[in-house]
Amino acid sequence: MPDKYYHIFNRANNNELIFKDHEDFQFFLNKLGKLVTDKIDIYCFCLLPNHFHMLIKPKYNIKRKGEGSITESLKKFFQMYAQYFNKKYQRKGSLFYKSFRRIEIQEDSYLKYLLFYIHYNPQKANLIQHYVDYQYSSYRFILINKETRLRKDIVLAWFDHDKKEFEQFHEECLQRLTESGTPALRRSGTPALGLESHFILPLLEKQFL
Repeated sequence: MPDKYYHIFNRANNNELIFKDHEDFQFFLNKLGKLVTDKIDIYCFCLLPNHFHMLIKPKYNIKRKGEGSITESLKKFFQMYAQYFNKKYQRKGSLFYKSFRRIEIQEDSYLKYLLFYIHYNPQKANLIQHYVDYQYSSYRFILINKETRLRKDIVLAWFDHDKKEFEQFHEECLQRLTESGTPALRRSGTPALGLESHFILPLLEKQFL
C-alpha cells in the first residue's frame, strides 16, 4: 500500500547461486529498473551470490491485486530473471526459494537501521572485509553524483542531505555490532568475488538508467 515501506528478499533454491558473474548482477538490476520502478520506489538494495535484499515502497494509484499489481509485476520480473539464468546456465527448475518474502516496516526509526543492515550483508556473509567496498549494493550508488531511478534523494533526506552523516551512521551501526560481540572484519580495498575495483562505478552507473 502507498506510504508503506517493505523489506523484500529471497534466496536461491537448494542453496544454489542466483548470480554467478558481472552479467548476472547487471542484468538483474537493469531489468529491475526498467520493469518495476514504474510501480515501486527502490531505496536500497544488495545482491549477494545466493540471495538479495531490497527496501521498497509502492507508488500511488497502483493496483494491489491482479494483473498489473505490484506483487504480480515483481513475480513476473523474478520469473523473467529465472528464465534468463536457466537458459544461460542450462539448468531447469525453480531458481528462487518459493515466492519472494516481504516485511512491512512499521516504525520510521527502523528504516535507517534497515539501510545499514542491507548494506552490511556482504560483510556479514564474509564475502568482503568491509561492506563499503562491495560492488553490488546501493551504498556507493547513493553516494555518487548521478541521476538514477534509485530514490537516493529520499534516502539522503533521512540524513539531512548530508552524505557524511549517511556514512557516519553506517559506521556507528557497525561499531555497535562490534562492541556487542558481532565479528567485524578489518577493512580492505580488496573487492569481493575477485572482481576488479575499477569496475565498480562503471557497473553501477549502468543500473536504473
